[in-house]
Amino acid sequence: MIDARDLAPVTPIEGEITIVISPAPTDIPPALADATERRWAELLADNPRLHDGSILAIERFDPATNTIRARRDGYKRLAVQPQAPTDVRLLSVTGMITALDERERPCVLLGRRSTQTRLHGGLWELAPAGGIDAPKPGVSTIGADAVRAQLQTELREELGLDLDVSLARPIALVVEGPGCSVDIVMRLDTGVPITALDMNTDSWEYTGARWVAIEQASEFASRHAAELIPSTHNMLRAID
Repeated sequence: MIDARDLAPVTPIEGEITIVISPAPTDIPPALADATERRWAELLADNPRLHDGSILAIERFDPATNTIRARRDGYKRLAVQPQAPTDVRLLSVTGMITALDERERPCVLLGRRSTQTRLHGGLWELAPAGGIDAPKPGVSTIGADAVRAQLQTELREELGLDLDVSLARPIALVVEGPGCSVDIVMRLDTGVPITALDMNTDSWEYTGARWVAIEQASEFASRHAAELIPSTHNMLRAID
């Protein structure tokens, strides 16, 4: 079992995954709780859009069984870092959506993050991406289908795409250090031309999209490192 703090930048996954969920922590030190509230008030003053919803925080990963151990937590405790050291690492999903260019080469989709996002405004990332919703109370185990459902939600909300995600498969865990998150990368090969995908990137999450040929992904990442969020840079270097 690997502690989430010790995960490699990119950890390959083969096969389906299981997410085992424990309850939210109840033994938060008073000093940390106070620091959390102070920092959260500062963040709300800067961005009233913020909302303290329920999230899943990754704790450990067992590569032998593809089991992720996570706990219920709150977005507030994620966002206040590093000023309040809550040690929360958001469990997220990131899509690796591929389509074919005019030469029928598979290409991967990148989205440019809006300046309204919490971090990395103006940089490119594998798109879409978002935290995995905590299931209803009493549910302690979810599987890859729940991650696929979250991917479908992010595709619709962030890109205006309604795709069949049933064949999306987990291929890696990727660490996003500045964002305090670990993302399950779900690869979805659409097999359709890029021109057949009618995307909408006029949203608060994204302000543009681009496609990169997978055979050139590593070279692209090297040339454009400063324009990519760190986890996407690492993932593109690992794709081919």
